[in-house]
Amino acid sequence: MTDIFISYSRKDVQFARQLNASLETRGADVWFDQADIHAGVKWSTAIQQGLRASNAMILIISPDSMASTNVEDEWQYFLDKKKPIIPVLLSPADIHFQLNRIQYIDFAAQTYEAAFEQLIAELALKGVALTPSLSKAATPRPPTPGDALPEDMGSTDLRSRLLQIVVAVVIVIAAVLLRQIYVASVPDPRIATQTAADQTAVAERSTPSVAVTEAALSMTAEATPEITPTDRHTLIAALNITSTFEGFGYNSYNNYDSGIISYGRSQYTLASGSLAAVLVDYLAHSTTVTANKLRGDYLDRVNAQDETLRTDEAFQTLLVAAADEIAMQDAQDAWTTENYWNRIYQQSIAPRGIQTPLGQALIYDIGISNGINHQLLQLAETALGVPTLSRVGENGVSEETLVTELAHVYQQHMQNFAEQMSLPGLARRGDFWVTLIESGNWQLRGNSLGNLVVNGRTIYVGN
Repeated sequence: MTDIFISYSRKDVQFARQLNASLETRGADVWFDQADIHAGVKWSTAIQQGLRASNAMILIISPDSMASTNVEDEWQYFLDKKKPIIPVLLSPADIHFQLNRIQYIDFAAQTYEAAFEQLIAELALKGVALTPSLSKAATPRPPTPGDALPEDMGSTDLRSRLLQIVVAVVIVIAAVLLRQIYVASVPDPRIATQTAADQTAVAERSTPSVAVTEAALSMTAEATPEITPTDRHTLIAALNITSTFEGFGYNSYNNYDSGIISYGRSQYTLASGSLAAVLVDYLAHSTTVTANKLRGDYLDRVNAQDETLRTDEAFQTLLVAAADEIAMQDAQDAWTTENYWNRIYQQSIAPRGIQTPLGQALIYDIGISNGINHQLLQLAETALGVPTLSRVGENGVSEETLVTELAHVYQQHMQNFAEQMSLPGLARRGDFWVTLIESGNWQLRGNSLGNLVVNGRTIYVGN
């Protein structure tokens, strides 16, 4: 098997070559058509062989690639085979709706080096662990059973080669285990890319309350006893603010993307297994007619990731009805807390010693809208001249200084993204946090009822 297949438009070949060379210096086994289609081989046959042999795809996004039928055939094949795709944004483009829900690596808005390191981290999460090595052109072909060993291959060289293989295998196994621990069943983090019409429809849709329930928080507290009352308030505020910007309620449902079915406030998908996990939790706490129908008629099919559920209207009706139940809302909130909040807290919040509810909620919102491995925190730290992941106070800047800089970086990023997508409403997300900081609302306290106005809607943030 090959590590990575690079899909791109011929007009972007210079960037594709650069990316291929960079990946090979990290030890990747890359299928790149300019290097891997040899004379006398039919082009379409070679492409098909490369697609079949590759474990992951890097899809170079540009206006030309999004207009290419050949490129579309390639990524559609990967979607059909449920193989991971990592889009990399070379230049702003009208991204196909089936790719919109896959988080991309932005090479257009940051340096090549920073974006490439983000790509390497994402490949590791997808089970593709890389180590520096010779380029493929300079690496000897491993001997096949019918080959004789070269006469000058001494035992030392052989042991060295075997050691390299063992190390590579260990790294791959470690990456797979880490991925199972941290991102099993986690849908790729999304950037909201709805059309203006979609946004209007979402806003007008009648949805259950988006407030995180106390029962869900009690379940979370049992799993993570270190949560304090202040943390509980912050968790409520962060999840509900972000849910408002994402535009999704507990009963949100779609069946048109690669997730087969995407459901709930954080869009748990059938294809990833997260929908099954939420459904099992809900069924363990509900005996309603809706729950019994889902348990008897659909649970096995959900666990089997049955693609025919995409067009099953009765299943959709049951899921939407279940969203009215506290048991389903609890299940969704508990899963989101465990798989999104806890990961972002451990990876980005805790190492920097961020304590304020506003700071923690801002970092959570950025992690959801831009992907957990985003570079915005690093950009803010670089602008302030402090080391990445350094603790505030100890690195010479206060928490308020770092969070304020981060909010402005986020605001500019969302403005750029809104312009690229021709959706000016997306810029309000960054504006909200800057305005909140300017108001001095560091504790995220709402009114006497615990409510706060976010994106034109009144939500509960706790008090």
